[in-house]
Amino acid sequence: MPRKRKTKSDNYYDVFPVRLRQIMEETDTTQQDLADYIGKSRQAIGYYADGSSSPDWKALSSLAMYFGVSSDWLLGLSNTKSTNVTVQEICKQTGLCEDVMAIFTKMSHAEIETINFMVTSSPFKTLISYMTSFFAVRNTPDTKSLPEKDLNKVEEYLKGTSYTIIHRGELKRICEREATEAFKRIFYSDAKHISLKDI
Repeated sequence: MPRKRKTKSDNYYDVFPVRLRQIMEETDTTQQDLADYIGKSRQAIGYYADGSSSPDWKALSSLAMYFGVSSDWLLGLSNTKSTNVTVQEICKQTGLCEDVMAIFTKMSHAEIETINFMVTSSPFKTLISYMTSFFAVRNTPDTKSLPEKDLNKVEEYLKGTSYTIIHRGELKRICEREATEAFKRIFYSDAKHISLKDI
């Protein structure tokens, strides 16, 4: 007699089971590894991973300790895995992810000064605006399906032209060109303030 196919639980795509499966895969951890560590059965870990049941607070704490992540991340209350309170607070306040924070912490003083220079320069906002539009356009099938805020930007781009509508590819090229120009202005507008030794 053929084995019955297992159906996914109603909670299979909830945050906790998704993140538990994700970190188990990232760390190459088996259900038995976790079961041995937290003192539960392998079947119980399987139920946690597919959303059929939830761990109690002791098991949740043990899972977080095993993976070295915050329990808030496992539960979906935070997008920051780190247990470091300072990193959590910086990510919360800035909206930057901890991967970006890790990159920043490994940068030299000169590299950080270059980032500061770029971000505080007047063309930076224009650069980010065009880059944001570029990625929004790239991720939509056509310009009509853009979010309203991005459609408003498209209307701004068309002002002063004879166009009333623009092809997605053309809009991408406009965004690329304008972002490149803004990037150049960052370096040339205040060139006297930056030298090769700063880069």
